[in-house]
Amino acid sequence: MGKLSKENNVFQAELQAISQAIKHHENASNRVNIWSDSLSSLQAIQNPTSPHPIVRKIQLQLQERNNINIGWIKAHTGHLGNESSDALAKRAITEGTNLEILKPISHLKNILNKELLQEWKKEWDKGTVGRQVHEIIPIPSFKLHNWSRYEIMFFSEHGPFLHHT
Repeated sequence: MGKLSKENNVFQAELQAISQAIKHHENASNRVNIWSDSLSSLQAIQNPTSPHPIVRKIQLQLQERNNINIGWIKAHTGHLGNESSDALAKRAITEGTNLEILKPISHLKNILNKELLQEWKKEWDKGTVGRQVHEIIPIPSFKLHNWSRYEIMFFSEHGPFLHHT
């Protein structure tokens, strides 16, 4: 039983399980059916232009073994094999041996966004312009502020408003 790191996602886990099932049956001489309840994984495997590395690996595995079929089965319907694989997957979280696979792009994006926001905050704090807005929004974020044009002019003091000194 293998387990992935917390940065990996369910899609990767499903694909890895399919790949391991194919590998387990690589020497089978008779026809083998592998069932998965992950429709997204099966659709990715069917896509000949998929750039995903695990999908590409599975596609190569299937090309080398023409006696293996992969099909979809509805989840949580009491099918013994599917329920057993779900139980094994849950057990692997605590008992499995670590598998090293590439982290998903979403993980890299999260890291880059955090670093970007930290740098943005440093620049925002030491800046000399936009200080009125800095008082209202001291921490930069990717969250959109749905302010009207007039609210922006008012808060930035760049509108047709009287000033007092």
